[in-house]
Amino acid sequence: MKRHLSPIPALCLAILLFTAPGAAAREIVMVFGAGYPPFYMDGKTDGTDNNLESGMFIDFLQKFEREHPQYSIRKIRLPRARMDQWMCEGRAHAFSLNSSLFVSPGHGDRYVFSEVIWRTGDHLAVRARSKLKYSRPEDLAGTRLGVVFGNGYGPLDPLIASGHIRAQKVYRQSLLALMLEDGRIDAYPANRHVDPYLWKQEGFAPGTFRLLDKPLYEFDLGVQVCKGSEDFLNDLNAFIRKSRKNGFLEALAEVYISGKE
Repeated sequence: MKRHLSPIPALCLAILLFTAPGAAAREIVMVFGAGYPPFYMDGKTDGTDNNLESGMFIDFLQKFEREHPQYSIRKIRLPRARMDQWMCEGRAHAFSLNSSLFVSPGHGDRYVFSEVIWRTGDHLAVRARSKLKYSRPEDLAGTRLGVVFGNGYGPLDPLIASGHIRAQKVYRQSLLALMLEDGRIDAYPANRHVDPYLWKQEGFAPGTFRLLDKPLYEFDLGVQVCKGSEDFLNDLNAFIRKSRKNGFLEALAEVYISGKE
């Protein structure tokens, strides 16, 4: 006997077929700081997405959202202390780029980190023809080192405090490259992702500065995620692995740091 499809299940099937693709995306609130170029550009920490349209990490997130339309990432720019507060209170699901090194030990059990997106580190920036060599902090005894008031420099801090390193302190990181170019300092700690980008943006001629090979310290950068958002984390991790394998992460670095299109 020929069977006919019941009209009610058929209607339900039609609803599923036509509404599922347009289902509302899950909002992921992700907090950002004042700026971390070239990962994301400077802007006001006023609780908006002010000037969060470009950068290595922004391009990365935009591609992730295109491939995972079930998520909509709401970017919020906040002062550093409020970023931590929003994460602790559960008002944010994720912290843009961070390292477990910078999470308070008392709060570490609340979060999980994505796989590493980029590994970065701070090196000594010197003038192109500088003879300065670095293998350990003691090599810098007597060196005129540019530093920013209030910043810590890990293994260099004891020598700075004792005066063995002649620290020249400024209030803004951007002043250090100018001082180095003018010969007022011999070196300064520079991030291998951030500072070459800033040199290019500020118009220094290629080859004006170089970074010494041995890093002062290194750390991994990933997305800090509140526990309870493991589905988002799993999809993000899969996208990170894919982006590393297909060369997307390397291509982003070439565009923002090497200047290749």
